[in-house]
Amino acid sequence: MDSMIKILAVDDDSTSRKMIGRALAEEDFEQLYAVDGEDGLAKAAEYAPDIIVLDVEMPGMNGYDVCEKIRSSNELADISIVFLSSHSSLHERIRGYEAGGDDYLIKPFEKDDLVSKLKVLARYREEKRRLKEQFEQAHNTAMVALTGSSELGLAMQFVERSYGFVEMEPLIDALLDICHQFQLNCVTMLLTDDAPVWKSNNEAIKPLEKEMMEMLDRNQRFIDFGGRTIVNFVNLSLLIRNMPLDDMDRYGRIKDLLPMLLAAIDSKMNVIKVEQGLADQSKDLMKAFGQIRSQLYHLAKTLVVKQKDGEVLLDTMVTELNTDLLRMGLEEDQEARVLSTVENAIGEAIKKLDASTTMHGVFTDILGNLKQITQKQEQLQDAFASMNEVNMVEPEEDDGGIELF
Repeated sequence: MDSMIKILAVDDDSTSRKMIGRALAEEDFEQLYAVDGEDGLAKAAEYAPDIIVLDVEMPGMNGYDVCEKIRSSNELADISIVFLSSHSSLHERIRGYEAGGDDYLIKPFEKDDLVSKLKVLARYREEKRRLKEQFEQAHNTAMVALTGSSELGLAMQFVERSYGFVEMEPLIDALLDICHQFQLNCVTMLLTDDAPVWKSNNEAIKPLEKEMMEMLDRNQRFIDFGGRTIVNFVNLSLLIRNMPLDDMDRYGRIKDLLPMLLAAIDSKMNVIKVEQGLADQSKDLMKAFGQIRSQLYHLAKTLVVKQKDGEVLLDTMVTELNTDLLRMGLEEDQEARVLSTVENAIGEAIKKLDASTTMHGVFTDILGNLKQITQKQEQLQDAFASMNEVNMVEPEEDDGGIELF
């Protein structure tokens, strides 16, 4: 026992009080005395004894009444009570038990009997205290386990839900919502190609908070300062404004759960970026192929038109040649004219049929479009490859004396 046992003897008989005093004189007990039931209740409330030796037969409020009042008091209910009575019947013992007594001693009593019962009650009280502490500890452990299990369940549900998001903003809103369920006051910084996107699940975001989150070393997974913690991932950072420093078990659980949530979000953001890139590439491909189709159409149309023009010229040449050949006895100048006509017609036909310049321009445009599409495809392939790489440095071992996991 850690301290001296405090005994309160409540008896209206002065002789009985003296006998109790002599019995306890040589024992390691602190002694207190009361002369009746009212006095006993007052002394019990004032001194909070460990054990009360309570006489049954007292004027006014008897021992059973006093015991019942003690048991009905939240502050005094744990006090052990041993009745003193001149009645030894079973009926009286049952009355004492029903009133809330722990033991029963018959008057007159032997010194050793009283001391023995008090020592037994002292051990009983100590054992009851120890068992109560164990129960409370087990209860607290069970509550922590249930709370942790509930928090883990929420986190797992969130990770499962995150697969269904197709846009980043609703995904961040869902993160802030689960942080609210964890009673965490948070700020998120979503990194985009243009500028950071900021969101909060509670109060407005201070300019200093933005500057701090942008300037701190994002290669560290956790950055702790006071009751605040920043968790960094590739695509986003999360500031928790109210870390539970007064509950280190919960602090550790939060440090375990948040990386799991943010890792799921970070991975999903990579997927969303790739999916958006694929969608943009699909649009670019449709536009490029539309342009290619239009250019090929105009190329074919040009070739057909030029071919028809060439056919007309050749047909004209043949007609004129046939007309001239029908004449007999051609003079030299006539022959020269025929030859000139043929040469001119053929020359014009060649010019009309020569579409090399047009074809060069068309195919130059086609190659330019295909080159752009190829470059975008290579960028998408790089994005897919980077999704499986670890882009963050592991947290430093020096965590300011706080156990993270």
